[in-house]
Amino acid sequence: MTPNINQYLSSMKKALDEVVLPQLGHDAFAKEQAAIMSATLNLLLDVQSHESTYIDQEYQDICTLLGEYLDTADSTSIAQSVAALPSDALELTVTDQKKTQLPALKAVLTTLITNTELKQNPDFQSRLDRYTRRQIARETAWLRKSGFIANGDNQPSIAETLAEQSTNPL
Repeated sequence: MTPNINQYLSSMKKALDEVVLPQLGHDAFAKEQAAIMSATLNLLLDVQSHESTYIDQEYQDICTLLGEYLDTADSTSIAQSVAALPSDALELTVTDQKKTQLPALKAVLTTLITNTELKQNPDFQSRLDRYTRRQIARETAWLRKSGFIANGDNQPSIAETLAEQSTNPL
């Protein structure tokens, strides 16, 4: 048997919803906690199979943004941040390696965003705004079933969002 995470999560959710919840009787707190667990399992069912695609897309967007603008800034802090990255940080192909490098790439991106010279560059700001909208779309889609996103059920799924972003790169 090949392990299937979605099948496992689905079985857990079904057992919780059909066996555990009905047995909780009038204990409102226990019912509330079980409902939160059920909602969390529903969220995981929606997103877990898209984790590597999400990481790949986020990595690609950051590398695109950094690749275009690292050479345009005359900044010691940016140069130091880039020098601290492994030489292949912008060219990784394995998702686990990308996941490991994302914090360092985000740190360089933060340095780039706070660079005074680039804040005055309308082309950079336009690209940064597009990057930010894409990241917000991914995060919204990822968390749409969390209960913290207004009209979450009406938001595009993470699969739809990642498919759209892969066909329309940054």
